[in-house]
Amino acid sequence: MFCSKCGKENPDNATFCGECGLTFQAQPPQFQPQQFQQPQQQQFQQSSILYPTPTIAPLKKKRTGLTVFLSIIGTIVVLIVIGSLASKRDKPQSDNSGIVQSTNQQQREENVVTTLAPTALTVGNTVKLDNWEITLNSFSIENEIREEYWKYAPDEGNNYVICNLTVKNIGKKADTFLAYILTDSYAKILYEDYEFSRTNLITYDKDLSQSVINPLSCVTGVMVFSVTEDIANSGELKLNIHVGVKNAVFELK
Repeated sequence: MFCSKCGKENPDNATFCGECGLTFQAQPPQFQPQQFQQPQQQQFQQSSILYPTPTIAPLKKKRTGLTVFLSIIGTIVVLIVIGSLASKRDKPQSDNSGIVQSTNQQQREENVVTTLAPTALTVGNTVKLDNWEITLNSFSIENEIREEYWKYAPDEGNNYVICNLTVKNIGKKADTFLAYILTDSYAKILYEDYEFSRTNLITYDKDLSQSVINPLSCVTGVMVFSVTEDIANSGELKLNIHVGVKNAVFELK
């Protein structure tokens, strides 16, 4: 503090001036209010309690029926691909080039229609076409076919060419010989450039058209064709039988 009389600076706790001896009067202490501060931890806890931070939960996507269906289809496709790759991996591969070449040659031969001795086959000959063993027993030219209760006649001016055949099924299951529906097998009479399809006599029990033959069994019957009289008597007729990719021609002489 400073002396009010001489201006000398004295200690704050001095009771008199050291320079002039002036006695100092005691001054009441000045009160300074202190600002109370709340601890940060406690303030944080109160703030958290009074004002909690909102939490937004993520929205869950609903799986629709289409999503489930596409997932199932995708799983099936993956399984099919894996199975296909596994089968190819496990399939044995032949190192013998001769066997591979023979197999390719056989496939090429199966894709070509084969004609078996077109001029050598005649009455009494037997030929094998796929699962059938066929023998031409005889043929005849008739203007009608008579049974006990039925009579069959061609159109006016035509004759029947009747081919008697014995057919054996050498396959492993029952089958219909030269079926009309859903088949690439047929029988025709050939004359020069003309072709005559067979006549289906449904009620004629000797007709081979609807014969179902068991494996290793034989059936003897006829196939009937209707041709004009002059062609029937020409002596130049041929019977063409086609089964699968193989073909046989019998001369009717």
